[in-house]
Amino acid sequence: MAMVRSLWESFLETRRSSNLYKAFLRASAASRILLFPSQMKQLQELDFVKKYSCEGDRFFFLTHKFYLSKKFTLAQRIQAAIDHYAYEERNRGALYHDLVYRSPGLVLWRQIADGRQYTLRLSASNDYRHEGDLSVLLFVDDTNVCRMSFSYVNTAVFGRGCDIAMFITRHQTERNDALGRFRTTFKQNSPQYFCLAALCGIAMVNGMRSLYAIKHDAQIAYEDRYADGFKNSYSNFWLKFGAEESDHQSYRLVIPLPLAPMSELTHRARAFARRRNWAQIIHDTRHAMLEHSPVNK
Repeated sequence: MAMVRSLWESFLETRRSSNLYKAFLRASAASRILLFPSQMKQLQELDFVKKYSCEGDRFFFLTHKFYLSKKFTLAQRIQAAIDHYAYEERNRGALYHDLVYRSPGLVLWRQIADGRQYTLRLSASNDYRHEGDLSVLLFVDDTNVCRMSFSYVNTAVFGRGCDIAMFITRHQTERNDALGRFRTTFKQNSPQYFCLAALCGIAMVNGMRSLYAIKHDAQIAYEDRYADGFKNSYSNFWLKFGAEESDHQSYRLVIPLPLAPMSELTHRARAFARRRNWAQIIHDTRHAMLEHSPVNK
């Protein structure tokens, strides 16, 4: 009965912000949870879901056409949401939850340079959470220039045992004036490298030895007509860091990321500056996350 009541409340929330037809469609999609009673019970037992699930669309992992990966089955989508919620409930405290899920986010790294403030934040993906429950966002002052989104999933979904790992499922760089300012300040660098460095720092704090990243044609916004762009933004990007194919929908990246020896690089000064920035981001991210580790709850 609790889940039926939750479905009804979700329908009412959607009805307040959209038309009846849209609310009905979402309610019908969400009701598929009733086909999986054991997973439904797991969701009911998670306090985190009641407090921090996506406001206005608490069954977002079912109401959208896809969740995290185009290749996930319906059962895998539900289990992935359970695994993420359970991991966050088990491993982080209330202060972290409020910072990440109810406020602008947890600051992972910040630097003032050339009169601008550059910030990396970890926050709930409030725009398209079905593309990844959490996002690392890079800001120039108050303007977002890049995001990488991820969720905590069980590696069994990749045929890799039963550990919990971070699954990077969205990568987006904004084309705006702030992006130009970033490139002027951090020469020979890219915003996505900063976001990936922060994700590595989070993985290290979690004791994870690898990350998983979405293949371009499994990304939920993928379309054949944009194949080249998606391949460059996803699959080719992960391959730059020695990613190995894990299964039909993902790559596996080893932590820390393997980098070419400095002796093999032509522009060593530039490479050193880039790596110094990445190392600082990893260091600061680990420090920020450790403040919210289980031992410090």
